[in-house]
Amino acid sequence: MEALLSATPFPTVRYSFTGVEGRRNGHGYPFTILPCKDGYVGVNILTQRQWEAMCHFLEMPELIDDPRFLTGAERQRPEIVALITDRIRPWLMAHSKEEIVLEGQRRRIPFSLVPTVADLVEFPQHRERGFLVEVDHPVAGRTLQPSVPWKSDTTSKQIGHPAPTLGQHNREVYEQRLGFRGEDVVLLAQAGTI
Repeated sequence: MEALLSATPFPTVRYSFTGVEGRRNGHGYPFTILPCKDGYVGVNILTQRQWEAMCHFLEMPELIDDPRFLTGAERQRPEIVALITDRIRPWLMAHSKEEIVLEGQRRRIPFSLVPTVADLVEFPQHRERGFLVEVDHPVAGRTLQPSVPWKSDTTSKQIGHPAPTLGQHNREVYEQRLGFRGEDVVLLAQAGTI
């Protein structure tokens, strides 16, 4: 979960500053994201057994023998994707994401929760582990950012400082690490190079 949140920096930062969430985009059936009563669920039907189990779960066993939907290759054609999605959407909209995912997983159907950025930020495991911490940044103000990437009894549970500002460590990097002279760093800054 923490890796997922780290892999979505733009929507996470946008949400933390504005409270605005972006739109979701699916990838076509049977690998897609679909709306339900209280959000979205992901589905990734890879086998005929999973397709049949999903049809029974959605209380639509007649889809199994429908000649338009007999094979996985057929079910991926754009016009068929639209037919299947239109058919199952009302059922999904009548059920919560938690009930769909839990019962789907019990039946070995690959449904998954599709959390919003707010869900990820408020995820109890992230809160308990202290993964996201509020920091005071000199330019951005108070904001959320990821804490240390691993936790153990010997590591600090908090980050020591906010992300640096542009050029904040120029002298340290150019002089102490790269061996530039102080006047060379000044000339680079005056030329707009750094």
